[in-house]
Amino acid sequence: MILNIMDLGATGDGKILNTKQIQNAIDKCSDSGGGTVLIPSGGVFLSEQIRLATNITLRIEEGAVIKSTSGKNDFPDNAFIFAENAENIAITGRGIIDG
Repeated sequence: MILNIMDLGATGDGKILNTKQIQNAIDKCSDSGGGTVLIPSGGVFLSEQIRLATNITLRIEEGAVIKSTSGKNDFPDNAFIFAENAENIAITGRGIIDG
């Protein structure tokens, strides 16, 4: 399964928060046994903490940016991208993680 976050309502304008759309894609892939969450090129996707799950690949395409919010309260686990008790996870692609 490949889920493009844009298909779940994400907006890559660098201003609108996309945490729910990204996390929803991760959760849907995880619930189906795993898959790839696609962050498409051409956008800056603002987000709070992202929690990866077992059998998930987060693929950030070239020309895409996942940008963290600046509020320290947005990161309860002191990490922008986080996984706990998860296996077989990957972050791939030539995009940018701006934390």
